[in-house]
Amino acid sequence: MARVRLYLGTAKPLHDYVFSRPDGSVGTVEGLRLRAYVRFQDLVDTTSEEGRDAAYPECVVDTGSFLTIVPEKIWQYFLPGRRHPAPVPPQHAGPPPVAHHRRRDIRL
Repeated sequence: MARVRLYLGTAKPLHDYVFSRPDGSVGTVEGLRLRAYVRFQDLVDTTSEEGRDAAYPECVVDTGSFLTIVPEKIWQYFLPGRRHPAPVPPQHAGPPPVAHHRRRDIRL
C-alpha cells in the first residue's frame, strides 16, 4: 500500500491572499502550498533512475476529486500485477462536465 506524507510550506512564487472583513477593513493571509509525497517504493521497479524517481513522486492533493489519477510517467514503472487500469466506456472518454461552484464568503 502506498503511503502519503503531507508538508505545508511557502508558496513559490510568494503571494498573499487579500480579503475583506465584515467591517469593511482589508486583511491579508500568506499563501501556503500543500505538498504531498507518495511512497510507491514497494510498487515500482527501482532498477533505473526514472524508476527510483517514480518511487517517491510529488503529487497534487485534489480535495474535490472522486478519482485518483497516476500519470503514465509514474505507473509505467509499476511492477507486474501492481497496475489495474479501469475500463472507461466510450461515452465517458471525453472531458468531464464543468462543475458549478457557489461563492462563499469567509468571515473572521
